[in-house]
Amino acid sequence: MNEEALTQELMATYRAEARERLEAITRVLLEIERNPSGSERAQQVEHIFREVHSLKGAARSVSAIAVEGVAHAFEDAIVAARKRPTVEELPLHDWYGHLDQLSALIDHSAVPSASAEESIRVATPRLDRLMADVGALLVGEQARAQLIRDLTGLAASLSSAEQRWRRSQAGRQSGGWPDDLHHVHQRLKLSTQSARQQQAEMRRQLDTLDNDIRELRMMTVGGLFRSFERMVLDLTRETGKRVDLELLGEATNVDKGVLDALRDPLLHLIRNAIDHGIETPAERESAGKPATAHLALRADRGGNVVVITISDDGRGIDLTAVRGQAVRLGLLSAAQADGLSGPEVFELLFRSGLSTRTEASEVSGRGLGLAIVRQAVELLRGQVIVERSGPQGTVFRLSVPLTLSTTRCLLVRALGGTQAIPLELIERTALIRPEQILTVQGQPTIRLDGRAVSLFWRERASPRAKEKTPVVIFQTRGGLVAFPVDALLGEQELVVKPFPALLPLVPTMSGASTLPSGEVVLILNPIDLIDHALSPAGIAQAVAEAA
Repeated sequence: MNEEALTQELMATYRAEARERLEAITRVLLEIERNPSGSERAQQVEHIFREVHSLKGAARSVSAIAVEGVAHAFEDAIVAARKRPTVEELPLHDWYGHLDQLSALIDHSAVPSASAEESIRVATPRLDRLMADVGALLVGEQARAQLIRDLTGLAASLSSAEQRWRRSQAGRQSGGWPDDLHHVHQRLKLSTQSARQQQAEMRRQLDTLDNDIRELRMMTVGGLFRSFERMVLDLTRETGKRVDLELLGEATNVDKGVLDALRDPLLHLIRNAIDHGIETPAERESAGKPATAHLALRADRGGNVVVITISDDGRGIDLTAVRGQAVRLGLLSAAQADGLSGPEVFELLFRSGLSTRTEASEVSGRGLGLAIVRQAVELLRGQVIVERSGPQGTVFRLSVPLTLSTTRCLLVRALGGTQAIPLELIERTALIRPEQILTVQGQPTIRLDGRAVSLFWRERASPRAKEKTPVVIFQTRGGLVAFPVDALLGEQELVVKPFPALLPLVPTMSGASTLPSGEVVLILNPIDLIDHALSPAGIAQAVAEAA
């Protein structure tokens, strides 16, 4: 390893350690504020001092002079405060200032060339390359598995041919299967059996390697969640509101790339909750609520998906204000706005430029609504919805894959070729008959399990008479929608290869993959395709016409 590469690796390791120490200091400061009368104050102050001292030493080891200087000043401030008898006399505001200085220096000036090597103690790009290599091996293993299946089929064909020969007149006269063919048949069976055993062992080893590398990329959501504690404290000071932040499911593991991409949308939703949803203490008390609001971040894992909910017990979304703003912006007519249901009004919030505020807020920005949140989540092949909202609070739900490097997909024949659809997007599959198709408000519709499901027929497509049509069913913004395909080809784990950065972003496609046969398939997000083309609930058509 050359000197430059070694320096890069050292700086990446230093930055990861520095961030961990800053998070630890933040947690202790928050604990002191939550429990000012606690008997552990002296130990907490010493804990902060040790973390700062260790950070100073780490900065010195990589010649981060500016960080070392601020850490030294922070140490002096802690030493001067050790004899303060009460928490009220601790200069916590000044300590937060030192913390902010350290954070800014570490993020922007201490490691100028390490940003591309963001790491979890191991450089992330190296893990990505390892994952790509394992993915290539898995594709090769699948190709070998197909070859073994072909050999097994050939051996079975030879066995059948031998049996037919023995039953034939020529076979009975000759006394049996020719020796040379019998020898080939036996060799083929033995080779196939040996190859099957080797393939099973190789698959086991590849699965172990694949799981190990995935685990290296996994981090708990706790670090991300705790990083919002300081922000919530600062926002409550700015707004004069009282908020108790509860963190649940902190041990849930998620791919580091997914966690990094979730930071901005979660930050936006939390700021929105405090600025728009949560009332002042006086307003809450007049409404019969506790003066201190409750804001919760929760992570739950379900299969290959992690679900994150952000809930508050504030005033809820003002549906009348959203309708009025949509009319003022020309998105809808007054009659259209009045006819929208609650869920349809929630969808309007995801339109860029729509907000219930008429002026920019220092807390939640300039009225971009939730468009940037949805865009970020959909880039992760995920979904975000308003699960519920009312006078007792609002709940947002984000569903994203645990990892982006590989994904379990349903292979289908559609759109003129073989396509792949991530399983986390799919509600179910079904076969429908032409007589099951009804027309409801001008929209082709089927009924499955007592629920109405809109049918998305692509241009020039139509149900084939007397034939069952396979459909893939998705939960879209407008409700359940069935997407017809030509054939369902089965499930397969695919290695996702993102499109080159030079290509324009295509929302309906998240990448490509290679099948064992060598065929390249696109990984589709039909939900985006449907949302752009279909209006099962009415609002999509109104918004599309206004746009």
